Amino acid sequence: MLGYQEFVEDIKALDGKSATFVSLVTDTVIKTTKKDRKTGEPVDGQIRKQCRVSALLNGSYENSVAKRDYSYEVGERQWGVAHQDGANPALIEKSGKLYLQIMHPEVHEKKIYSPDADIHKLKNMDIFPKKSGNSSPVTVRAYKLSSINYIKINGKEYDLTK
Repeated sequence: MLGYQEFVEDIKALDGKSATFVSLVTDTVIKTTKKDRKTGEPVDGQIRKQCRVSALLNGSYENSVAKRDYSYEVGERQWGVAHQDGANPALIEKSGKLYLQIMHPEVHEKKIYSPDADIHKLKNMDIFPKKSGNSSPVTVRAYKLSSINYIKINGKEYDLTK
């Protein structure tokens, strides 16, 4: 299995014009409030989410929007810029960190856990972010590379924890 550096080099080498399907396993920190909104009780520990996801890499956002909703206007990228070292628009850079942009993610498994707290207690607290009303007809996600544990693209498997 290939590692992080080989993954970044291979993504940079892709032309960015040919869409391909990817499978990934992510492990992300869920940002919560510091206190329960109802009781004021402080939050102890970190809450994490591990997901197994399949998605489209290098899909055309503009074409996907046009197929679904002709009244929606595609705007400029809201944050980050395409990475400078390659033609692949799926690799995004923001504040010196790299992200992988995917489209149409489908979550197959999701596990919420806490390495240092009682997850059952935390799940019952009013601490999770409120859902924002995104009006785009196409779902796009950008995962920080450091939160991707595993990814499979074009038959190659990468362990990004290496």
